[in-house]
Amino acid sequence: MNEELLQRLFTDLRNSPAETSIEDVSRWVNDEKVDFSSTDSAPLLTKSKIILMTASITIIITGAIVFLTPQRNQTPDKTNLSPIPVNKELYNLPVSPENNEKPSYKKLPVKDSSLPTTYPGPAMHQIIPIPIVSSDDKEDIKATSEGALKSQINTILAPINKSQGSITTSETVDTSGVWTTNSKMLTIDTIFSGVTELVLTGKYPSQISIEGSERDNIAFNYQYDYQIKGIYTGKKSGSTVAYKKSGSTLFISVENREGVMVGVFTYGKVISNVSLTLPKNITVRVNSSYGDIIAKQLSGASIELNTKYGDVEAQSLIGNVNLQSGYGDITLHEANGKVNLSTKYGDIKAYKIKADESLQLSSGYGDIDCRLLSKEEACRLNLSTGFGKISVKGNEVDIESTKKIQIGKGSTTVSASSSFGDVKIRFVEL
Repeated sequence: MNEELLQRLFTDLRNSPAETSIEDVSRWVNDEKVDFSSTDSAPLLTKSKIILMTASITIIITGAIVFLTPQRNQTPDKTNLSPIPVNKELYNLPVSPENNEKPSYKKLPVKDSSLPTTYPGPAMHQIIPIPIVSSDDKEDIKATSEGALKSQINTILAPINKSQGSITTSETVDTSGVWTTNSKMLTIDTIFSGVTELVLTGKYPSQISIEGSERDNIAFNYQYDYQIKGIYTGKKSGSTVAYKKSGSTLFISVENREGVMVGVFTYGKVISNVSLTLPKNITVRVNSSYGDIIAKQLSGASIELNTKYGDVEAQSLIGNVNLQSGYGDITLHEANGKVNLSTKYGDIKAYKIKADESLQLSSGYGDIDCRLLSKEEACRLNLSTGFGKISVKGNEVDIESTKKIQIGKGSTTVSASSSFGDVKIRFVEL
C-alpha cells in the first residue's frame, strides 16, 4: 500500500459519522452488571475436573500393575560368577609350547555325577562344589604346601569371596564362614565333616528338617525365597547363614531380615527351609524362634529340639530326648531313652514310647495322650490335671480321676500334668 492510498483511508475515516454516540456510552455505564452465573462456565469446569480425575486414576492403576507384576527369573550374569581358581602346578598344565612342539595335556579330575549338584542363585557369594579326585588321577597331582595328597579326604565347602577360591580343610582344622544376600533368593548346598555335635540356631525360619542316615558327614541344604510383593520402607529383606566349626562341634545360625511393609498392595510369602542329613550317634541341639521342626531317625547322647512359635514332630529317636514348644503341638512316634516333652499352649501325643529312667509330659492348656511300651509293673505313675480328666488303662489297671493319680512302684518314673487339659496313659503290648 502506497502513501496516496493511506491518505485517502484516513480522510474517509475522519469524514465517516460515528456509529456510537455519547448517549450510548452513558447508558452502557449506568446499566446493571451482567450476571455470569447462568453462563456455560460451570459445565466446562465440571468436565475439566472429570478429565483430570480420570487421568490421575489411570496413571495410578497403570503404575501399580507395572510395579506389582512379578519379575521373571533371570539368568545371573556370568561375569559376576566367581571362577574356580586353578593351580597350574597342581594339575601339571603346560605353560607355553616351545620349539613348536605340541603340549601334552593331562585329564582333569571328573566330578562324580551321583553327588547332588549346586545351582548358583543370585546370592552375594556363589557356591561352587569341589571336584572329586578319582584314584587314577591321584598320582598326577603334586603335593601341596601342607603335604602330599595320598588319599581323598572329606572336605568342608566354605563360602567364596573375591580374594580366594573354595576352601578345603581337614577334620582337625577349625573353620568359619558366612553366606548372605540382600536379594530375594539364596541357595546353599554343602557338606561338613568330622562333626559329633550340632548346634543350630534359627531366627524366623519357615521349617527345619533333620534326618539321620548311614553317611559319615553332615549334608546341609538351605533354601530362601522372598515372594512378598508390595511397597517397602525401612530395612530391606534378606537372609544370612553363618557357621563355625570348633573341634568336632558345628555351630550354624540362620537369620532372616524382614522388610517393613506399608500400603495395601502387599501379598505373598517367605520360604526359608533348613534341611540337614546327619550321621548316627551325633548330639543335636536345635533352637528356633519361629517355624516347625521335623526330625526322624536320630540317635545320640542328647537330642534337643525347641521352637517358640511352631510344632515339633519327631519319629524314631534314641537317646536323651527333649522336645519343647511354646505355642505349638508336640508329636513323637517311637522313642527309646529318657524323654521330656513340654508345651505351654499345645497338645502332646507320644506313641510307642519305651522310657528309660523317666518320662515327663507337661502341657499348660492342651491335652496329653501317651501310649507306653514299658511294662506296667516297671513304671511309677504321677499324673495330675487342674480342670481336665485323667485316665490310665492297661492289662492290669483301669483308673479314672479328675485330680491326681499316683500308682506303681517301678524304677521308671512317668509324670504327666496339664492345667486345663486331659491326661491319658495307655500301656500297649510289645
